[in-house]
Amino acid sequence: MAVHLKRKHSIDLHEMSEPSKCASANEQPSGYSGSSLRKCSSNPSTTDSVISKPVGQLSIPEAFMSKLAPGSARAKLITRNLALYIATDLRPYSIVENSAFKNFVHCLEPKYSVPSRPTLSEKVMPNLYEEVRQSVQSQLHEAQTIAMTSDGWTSRATESYITITAHFIDSQWILQNKVLQTRAIYECHTGTNIAQVLKSAVDEWKLERPHGLQPLTSDSAANMCVAAKQANMTPHIKCFAHVINLAAQQALKISEVQRLLGRVHIKKDKDLDTLSVTDITTAEYLVHVLEPLKTVTTILCDASQPTISMVLPLLSNLKKNLQVAEGDPNVIRQVKLAVANDLDKRYTEQDIQTLMKQSSAIDPRFKSLPFLDDIERLEVQTSIVSVIDHIDRSCSEHIAVIKTEPGMDKEPRPSSSAPASSPLPDLPSLEAEVPETMSTVTVDQKEAEEPCCKKSALESLFGDVFVVKHTPATKSRMDMIDEELRLYNSLDSLSINSSPLLWWKSNEYRLPYLSKVARHLLCIPATSVPSERVFSTAGDVVTAQRASLNPKNVDILVFLKKNVAV
Repeated sequence: MAVHLKRKHSIDLHEMSEPSKCASANEQPSGYSGSSLRKCSSNPSTTDSVISKPVGQLSIPEAFMSKLAPGSARAKLITRNLALYIATDLRPYSIVENSAFKNFVHCLEPKYSVPSRPTLSEKVMPNLYEEVRQSVQSQLHEAQTIAMTSDGWTSRATESYITITAHFIDSQWILQNKVLQTRAIYECHTGTNIAQVLKSAVDEWKLERPHGLQPLTSDSAANMCVAAKQANMTPHIKCFAHVINLAAQQALKISEVQRLLGRVHIKKDKDLDTLSVTDITTAEYLVHVLEPLKTVTTILCDASQPTISMVLPLLSNLKKNLQVAEGDPNVIRQVKLAVANDLDKRYTEQDIQTLMKQSSAIDPRFKSLPFLDDIERLEVQTSIVSVIDHIDRSCSEHIAVIKTEPGMDKEPRPSSSAPASSPLPDLPSLEAEVPETMSTVTVDQKEAEEPCCKKSALESLFGDVFVVKHTPATKSRMDMIDEELRLYNSLDSLSINSSPLLWWKSNEYRLPYLSKVARHLLCIPATSVPSERVFSTAGDVVTAQRASLNPKNVDILVFLKKNVAV
């Protein structure tokens, strides 16, 4: 239409949309042509256009450029993706007030109106947070065991925060890592106050499980040990990365090592000390001794694979490398002894030792347990049976409680593949299911009800002479567990670079009892690295320009950054 008017009638719609200085409507002739519509009076006092539109009627450009309603599907989709962009890229809320950003959005979708900053912070982002929160809660609800990590940090505004993360293995045997909350703590960082934060997180996210275990991994600070005890977080795993760090610090406290490090430290405007051949040789020995500690720290930073099962094998390997050799210089002897003695003091609690042995035994990479003797291996096998009993018993009690709840009229029928006291993963039925309305009859009954058919020559000759019915021997629950253990131990160990979770995914139905133990133990992280990684993310959120950011918004932004899937 616009092209037609401009080409045939020489009318420019852009000029018509602006107030023109044309003749008044009462002086307009009754007839009109293209030239008369184009020509205006030269009188500057006239303000009415030649063609006036009725009040409330949109012009052609306005009709095609009407704004999207905020509640329309298109507007909601754009707003949600805008929130995702801000959350995943850690953009400030003030970006919606930036004129260049508005022009960019207008170029992409002229009909869309960018939400204001208050709307974004008070409505859009909280709505996205609730959406992602419900998704995380549904995943947590399906988890058999949920392990936690916790650590504290201080923002640029000197506000203290505590971050809590959750770790579990989902139905597809993928190790999930979720950031649950980053809450400001205004009280003193005592064990009692931190315990209240941990209890509140467990209640808010419904992390408690029937088996009663709530694993927690944190640093070895005294307040965290008190908090874990008061919050009934068991087992409490001391961060293995912190253990390695503390052991390395013991090596650096040796006087000869400090003197060597002081000489290689470059000071501004001062001459560099010249190192002797002995110093260079000592430094090379020192790097060789401490390099395994760096390698172990790098291995433990992998959040996609189980790490709790690697603690004892790595400790055994480190202690082997730290054995004093005959040709070691005196300073290297001191370094090895200092690191080894510090490692010997870690993880001495009996329950933690048992947990780590069980985790290594259930990991197909380390199931041979070469760092243990025969008696210890037998004790680990026995303890794994106890873990199976504990998990099954707690699950049975949990099912019994559910049955007594109101509205639960029908009880679930026990599976025919296992005793009712030990629920196994649902296996596909090999036989067609019989509707409840139909009566169950045996094969002999069906044959008796069917009309007699003429027997074949073979049937007339042999009859039932060669028909032998075998009754399958019923196995007790303990026999099934022992059979699984023998089968598991007879299989080849997995290569070190392979994924134990993928192995268990392939063998879950062959080893149903042991797979429960694997899902129960392998989700526990050996370090508090997941919660410490939030520090860098939070540092990008609470920048110097956003030091006054509300703690609630800090929690929302960190949560979305770590959990949202684009």
